Amino acid sequence: MQNSPRSCPLPRIRRAFGKLTDLQKKTYVRVVYQMKLHKSAYLVGSSTQYGLYDVFQKMHASVNNAHNHGTSAFPTWHKALLWWFESAIIYTGLVDGPSMNPPIPWEQACALTQPYWEWEKGYSTSTNSWSNIFNTDVFSYYVENNDNKYYFGDSTPNPGNYYVDEGYFSYQTAWVTENGDPLRRSFTSNYLSVSLPTIKNYLIGYNNNYNTFAKFLPYIHGGLHGMIHTFVGYVMSSTGTAAGDPLFYMHHCNIDRLYHMWVDCMGFELVSSSALNNNCPQYLQVNPIGGNPTQTKKDQNGNVFDVGIDTKLNFYAASTTATFWPQSQWPTIRQMWTMGNSGSPGFCGLWYRYGPDDLASALTNLCPEKTWRWVNVNG
Repeated sequence: MQNSPRSCPLPRIRRAFGKLTDLQKKTYVRVVYQMKLHKSAYLVGSSTQYGLYDVFQKMHASVNNAHNHGTSAFPTWHKALLWWFESAIIYTGLVDGPSMNPPIPWEQACALTQPYWEWEKGYSTSTNSWSNIFNTDVFSYYVENNDNKYYFGDSTPNPGNYYVDEGYFSYQTAWVTENGDPLRRSFTSNYLSVSLPTIKNYLIGYNNNYNTFAKFLPYIHGGLHGMIHTFVGYVMSSTGTAAGDPLFYMHHCNIDRLYHMWVDCMGFELVSSSALNNNCPQYLQVNPIGGNPTQTKKDQNGNVFDVGIDTKLNFYAASTTATFWPQSQWPTIRQMWTMGNSGSPGFCGLWYRYGPDDLASALTNLCPEKTWRWVNVNG
């Protein structure tokens, strides 16, 4: 991609969607939608024109990236995917923004970052149900001509077919998923009667139960990550289609934020990348997470995926690669650890922070060492 977004100010500051202004929310969803329309021959060896958004769908769906779930590479692989998706958002805003209606000026495009869905605020009280999540920020709307305009769709998809029927990504627009169908969400009904963990569980869990990567990884992968995918349902419930729902990136940005918060809470952000190894408190090489050999992630040749800290992560798009992300730029887990702490970007420009953050503020007194660095409490 030309007009590199890395020319915009660093670090990028990622915020909760609900903490954005109405203009910032509109700008974000408009540019994400525009990514679908921004087409080029993005796959190596192919002249087919794909939307920029669709290339990222293909990355997440590719069987060649099978180790991105179920192994210890899970947080890092998605961290890299988010960084490049965020870069693509900024790129689209810079290149297409001036000709969009209304135009998006350079300053607004450069200010774009990937926001996160603060779904944990849906269970911040002692009485919790999944329906509380519908009160969180991604289901917000603005009023135009006395009509509610939803950014991502409301909590009541079209009865019968579950098509999203409100917002920029509804079935009335040109938005389709990888299989060519409109976006669908079921908000799985059998979850609605299940109690959610409370913020108190977060506080106790971070401090006492998940003080090593080996303990934290199953909790964030199979628990926090998996439950939202299942709850949203349909497109989000399958690895092959999940990235077709813009909520995917909002959700995974929150997962990355919680991962950063864990690293930061434990004081692990002070550990240099050179000090990491494959069996340390900050990282454990494991494939699969559950230790069941029948679930071991393998490549298409039957070889077990190596999730060692110095092995390159795979980012195929379908069976090939993206022209803007050649294999020479694929990172290792060690390279993705560096986050610009020294005042300069990490691998491929990696340098971002989360904040301001209400959960981090609540966690501070329970963390072993706390001067926040990866999570920026005060904005």
